[in-house]
Amino acid sequence: MKKIPNLSCILFLSIAVSSCYTLSLNQTGKTVGNGNTSVQAAAGLLGISEIGDENESEDHGYDMPKVQVYQGITDRLDVGFILGTNKNGFVSKYQFAGNQESKFAMAGGLNAFLGLKDFGSSVDAEGMLGVEIPLFISFHPHELVSIYSNPTFIFLSVDDEVDILKERFYASGPYKGLASGIQLNFPINDKGATIIPNMEISWSSPLYSNKYIFNLGFGVGVKF
Repeated sequence: MKKIPNLSCILFLSIAVSSCYTLSLNQTGKTVGNGNTSVQAAAGLLGISEIGDENESEDHGYDMPKVQVYQGITDRLDVGFILGTNKNGFVSKYQFAGNQESKFAMAGGLNAFLGLKDFGSSVDAEGMLGVEIPLFISFHPHELVSIYSNPTFIFLSVDDEVDILKERFYASGPYKGLASGIQLNFPINDKGATIIPNMEISWSSPLYSNKYIFNLGFGVGVKF
């Protein structure tokens, strides 16, 4: 099996129309591989597309950066963490179909997080705790193209004393969402390193109420 690089750093800038709560960074069904490390960063504009009876839409500033790190424990198991301005916690992924070379891959995950200050919308999310159970499904028709879908089940616990959280996230309990998209990578090899400019288009179904997420992203990655 081909050895992927030891460190993968991706800086991802997105233009988004989204809810204030977002899934962890969208991913394919492939793990990083035994002994390898993956680092992803995301930042961008933030808005809320709220489809109601009158099709009204409301903007909420910008999305603050998130950093997600995975370490390959085995070829099929990754563990790591996510850091951001509105959610921080533990992430994991186990690949049960395909490998790093296959055109189709599936993996399951388990993430636990807590909410912090959301500077993008000035919402204090410190009263929020949650668990995510994502399924990562991806098709790789070409080494430069990844098509993915991430259905996710979420259990959220919200502090009843924080009224803005109850308004924004509704109430404690189970929720579900679906993120799907396509990513194009354009690797450039130079002196032992691989520079990867990329473009991504994605869409997510509502997690709460009738809020949708639409992303058009551009970024650059470095592998070495």
